[in-house]
Amino acid sequence: MEVNGVNRLFSRSERLYNVQYTHYIGDEHAKVFPKLSNDPPYKDISIVKIEDTNHFSKKMLHRLQKIAESLKKTKIDGKLGIRGSGQMMMNFKYYDRQAIVRNKTNLDDMVRAVWAILKHKSASNSNPHHEWCSASYCGYLQALEKEEDYDHTPHSLPTNIMKAIRPVFEELTHPDVLSKVVNGGSQMLMKVSTLCYGVYHRRIDTVLAQSLTSVRQW
Repeated sequence: MEVNGVNRLFSRSERLYNVQYTHYIGDEHAKVFPKLSNDPPYKDISIVKIEDTNHFSKKMLHRLQKIAESLKKTKIDGKLGIRGSGQMMMNFKYYDRQAIVRNKTNLDDMVRAVWAILKHKSASNSNPHHEWCSASYCGYLQALEKEEDYDHTPHSLPTNIMKAIRPVFEELTHPDVLSKVVNGGSQMLMKVSTLCYGVYHRRIDTVLAQSLTSVRQW
């Protein structure tokens, strides 16, 4: 239903609204995009796929979970495994998504913002690493602006843990990887519009257009 429904919505956009949808937002396993590629709705344009930001940020969570699982029997700072790893991973997933969404139109800024997560959590009083942080969330920079003291101890993670999870950031901050979510958004609106197909036709196309990155006047 979703595959055929979205393809039908694309195909009728010229006839109904005199526009062409040029981008499709979806996760990497979606079946919709292959359909749009193999059965293109327009003669003179290829649809560009953008990764769904919600789904993309789960990559951070899944990779961190694998690392935590592999280190369950490894002593880190005198204790087995990564302490409090469940909540830590969820936080990293949230921070990753925020970094992507806040910088979705600029790849260089996005790369720095995601790296800033690791640098922020590895910072210490003797080695603050906040040059890529933003004062909108960074307590250290906020304290600096107010000329107040700041203690990293309650917020920083042990060096060995940061070393263990660094490969995840090296993978997911690569420009070739993050370029997939430049100008990205959520496919949730698209899924809702597809489920409602055949009931509110004009509203569906409006919602679909909002969930796509761009349309082209035809």
